[in-house]
Amino acid sequence: MAAAAPAYAHSRSDAWGRHLVAAADLPPGAAAVRQAPYAAVLLDAALAARCDWCFAAAPGLARCGRTKRAHYCCVAHQRAAWRAYYRAEAAALAAAAPHVPPPTVRLAARALWRRASELAAARGEAQAQPQAQPREGVPGGGCWGDVEVLQTHWDALDGGRKVTYAQMAVLTRQFMAGGAAGGQTAGPPPGDDGDDALPGVRAIAQLLARFACNNHTICDDELRPIGVGLYPLGALVNHSCTPNCAQSFEGPDIVFKCAKRRATGALPPPPRRPRATTRAAPRRAAGHRPRRTLRCVPAGEQLSISYVELAAPRQERRRTLLAQYFFDIDADADAHAHAQTGCVREPLPAPAQPPAGRGAAGGGDAAGGARDGEATVTLLSFPGRARPPWPEDAADGQLCQVVLRCAGGQARALPGGVCLLPAVPPAGGAGGDAGDAAGLFADLEALALSGGGVGGAPAAEGAGEGGEAQGGAGEGGGAAQRPASVKPPPQQLEVVQWGDWGAAAAAAGVALPTAELARAGAAAALAAWRLQQHADRLAEGGAAGAALRAYRRGLAAADGVELPPCAGGARVGLGPGHALRARLTAGVLKAAVDEGGSWPAALAAARALVPVHDAVYPKVWPNRGLHLALLAKLALLLESPREAAEAAGGAADVLRVTHPGGAVLHEVLRLRHEADAELAAAAAAAREPRAWSGRPNSAQSPAEQAAPWAAEAAAPTGSCAQQRRAGERAAGGGAARALQDPVESVDLVSESDTEDSEDMTGSDADEPSWISWFCGLRGNEFFCEVDEDYIEDDFNLSGLASQVPYYEYALDMILDNEPPADVMLTDAQHEMLENAAEMLYGLIHARYLLTQRGMCAMIEKLKNCDFGRCPRVLCDGQPCLPVGTSDQPGSSTVKIFCPRCEDIYYPRIDYQCSIDGAYFGTTFPHLLLMSFPLQRPPRSSERYVPRVFGFKLHPSAYGDGRDREGAGGGGARAPVAARGGRGGGGGGGGASSSAAAAAGGSGQAPQQRAQQGGSQAQSMDEESGEEEAQRREQEQQQQQQAQANSRPRSGSGR
Repeated sequence: MAAAAPAYAHSRSDAWGRHLVAAADLPPGAAAVRQAPYAAVLLDAALAARCDWCFAAAPGLARCGRTKRAHYCCVAHQRAAWRAYYRAEAAALAAAAPHVPPPTVRLAARALWRRASELAAARGEAQAQPQAQPREGVPGGGCWGDVEVLQTHWDALDGGRKVTYAQMAVLTRQFMAGGAAGGQTAGPPPGDDGDDALPGVRAIAQLLARFACNNHTICDDELRPIGVGLYPLGALVNHSCTPNCAQSFEGPDIVFKCAKRRATGALPPPPRRPRATTRAAPRRAAGHRPRRTLRCVPAGEQLSISYVELAAPRQERRRTLLAQYFFDIDADADAHAHAQTGCVREPLPAPAQPPAGRGAAGGGDAAGGARDGEATVTLLSFPGRARPPWPEDAADGQLCQVVLRCAGGQARALPGGVCLLPAVPPAGGAGGDAGDAAGLFADLEALALSGGGVGGAPAAEGAGEGGEAQGGAGEGGGAAQRPASVKPPPQQLEVVQWGDWGAAAAAAGVALPTAELARAGAAAALAAWRLQQHADRLAEGGAAGAALRAYRRGLAAADGVELPPCAGGARVGLGPGHALRARLTAGVLKAAVDEGGSWPAALAAARALVPVHDAVYPKVWPNRGLHLALLAKLALLLESPREAAEAAGGAADVLRVTHPGGAVLHEVLRLRHEADAELAAAAAAAREPRAWSGRPNSAQSPAEQAAPWAAEAAAPTGSCAQQRRAGERAAGGGAARALQDPVESVDLVSESDTEDSEDMTGSDADEPSWISWFCGLRGNEFFCEVDEDYIEDDFNLSGLASQVPYYEYALDMILDNEPPADVMLTDAQHEMLENAAEMLYGLIHARYLLTQRGMCAMIEKLKNCDFGRCPRVLCDGQPCLPVGTSDQPGSSTVKIFCPRCEDIYYPRIDYQCSIDGAYFGTTFPHLLLMSFPLQRPPRSSERYVPRVFGFKLHPSAYGDGRDREGAGGGGARAPVAARGGRGGGGGGGGASSSAAAAAGGSGQAPQQRAQQGGSQAQSMDEESGEEEAQRREQEQQQQQQAQANSRPRSGSGR
């Protein structure tokens, strides 16, 4: 079969370099590019949970017996990995033990081993290492030639990064040498170029520089990083601030799908870039997912993604791209801004160094500087400009907004904004001398060949398990590899302010100049940024609780500090949609979810991020869909079904395009179904409480009826009182804690959210009665609502006071009577009281069912099949009735009785099996059928007939044991009597014995047995009626027939 034509085409231009364009019109969600990696590696945290070949997460993975590190889901994948790369890697890991190189080193080694195999195969060597074939339908990862033409930007690198890459190259070379020599440290002949099997240090360092600009961080469906991969074809997709593609992964394979913010239009003009980079297009940033088109992309349009996070001001994205990818989306913007008249430059005190805490060794600073270097901060103020001194996007006004909070609580948005940025590095590089770095390779080459093992290299000391600070792509994990003699460059920060804040503040009654207000806004931004960096380090170290507290302090700092006393207690703080506040809020959300206890704070943070995501992301974007999915899950957890249904619907619209058929989409659809079911049930209960029972639609199939409740049925459920109190604690307890903690409630719940929640909650007047609430609980569908006038009649409650504890209080709770004002109950006593009310209502319910009104209510439920259908196939889905096997509470659970086959079964839904059977009694279904004969179906006369190859089974087919059970005690004596007789007398004796056995006697005279049979028949007529006598007569006839069939075998024995 011919392969399908690719949806992309290669193109080249002077402005963009090599890039990909759409070969045909691509609809939203269409996969534009798909490629397997040239080389890929799992991160250390994912090694034990995922297959090293297919990157799939599966239980029961088999571990490699030699290295004890790699895991595989099947033998075929283990063999494929062994042939492709793991044979050499296992030997290298064994030689390097106990040290383990970081993922970037292992990725470089895998790429170079594949290169060596390709070169050996090109020379026709018989011993060339075989390469694994790409998966079916997925293009391979290309060849070494595709990797070699990728841009390194080596000339644009500063000396510090060159030193870092050189040290990582030494570590990679030593690691590969140990595998090639079987643990020996001897290397190839000296030289910068090395050989085919082991390149020189310079070549490996330049390969690591390619990784920094071209690698992709492999993520799962929820955007959690699990590995790093090199995709030569995917690296050709350029950056755009309005991308038309998003990236995702299917195992280790990268996929790009279409998504458009605008209906029409091409990419913006290409960015101006340094001359040295015009050879190749800019590469995507590490840490983003493979790309799929998310909008309708016309043929010939360039495919693009965003290399950096879109939830950042344009100038911040521009400087990040310039520092890491060496191209400028707005050339000369800074020079133009600094040349503006009216720019006031003022040095600010450096932010205090965050306190050392758990996890302080991991992660990087968002502002782009070294964490352990000194920071210098400069305030650039443009009071005469209403807009920023650089090109801006539509969302920049929200991402840079500053507000003036007056003492009375009013907030006024100030014109302009404030933005914290990393300073633009000088043109020649920002640290170290490039000449010193260039002269370093000779010394490093000698070090690599000096005979020291992997552990003897200086870079190896910090490259143990998880020693790579950046976790894969990006800077090649260089933070842990910096030599002690190299002092990190100072961190340069700029706080840019624009707008006439003095005039706006004067209009609000605050008489302060713009300069002082600008300093206050800059101080708020710096304090929030400092606490964000500290909280990020705590989160990376696994201290979710401490990180949550740090993020909350950052949100409080974002509100600003008080201005001088003349301002009347006013503050200058960051707006609700400011980029720094959004990052702190996202940190609160993640830390609260990781902690697993602060669910109200997590829901408030998720709500606060929705308007920010709507402003910065395209309508169809993976981050936006996943965030809405999380919001739906949190809202349903905290019993806000309306909000959960809306969020799940929005998430499903996005994920159908970005994650078609994935587990995340199925989870969102399940959440929406549950939320819709709760809303429909609540609406039905409000309209007609008596008619609602929480049942699924009778027109649905059994599988569809069971699907909405499958997850909840599998979870253990407590009593109804426990369910009710758990909901009250989830809804009310969290709000109380939020009010007690002033930092948690800072700008996480807006006024509109509060109004929406009040609308959903409703007033106390609309609250249903206790009886309606109890009968509406899931699992209580079998109960009907007992009329209150029946409960208020003391005659109907006779004898129950001695069976139910706290009888008077339980009765008042059922009737919704207010307890006495002097009675104060603890939570434990209140729960005991609700359990007592549940028991009392059940016993009253059992009596009410025997009345005319109770039976009429249950007949309506019977018609609606609320009690389920008979599971017996030959009953044709006969509706059943609830019944108990004992009238004593606590003896047994409720069963369902089928009027057609007259047998009982367990309820189909698990949480209905926990209801006490005494709440329905042993009399109810039979009395109902006697009182309403039309409700009794005809008795089923069909019986299942076992067959073998179409033939009915003889009663003796199961052996003598079954015959004896069916024929009674006489059947065991018949063969003995037959063998004891001689001639005709013997036969007659055998026959008479058989007849006696068939009649049921074992030692009695026939006359006595006849008399007993007559008395038994008479007693049956008196006790059970005519039908019972006929049934017993049929059983006796079957026993006689079975005994008659056994007589020929007895005769033949004679």
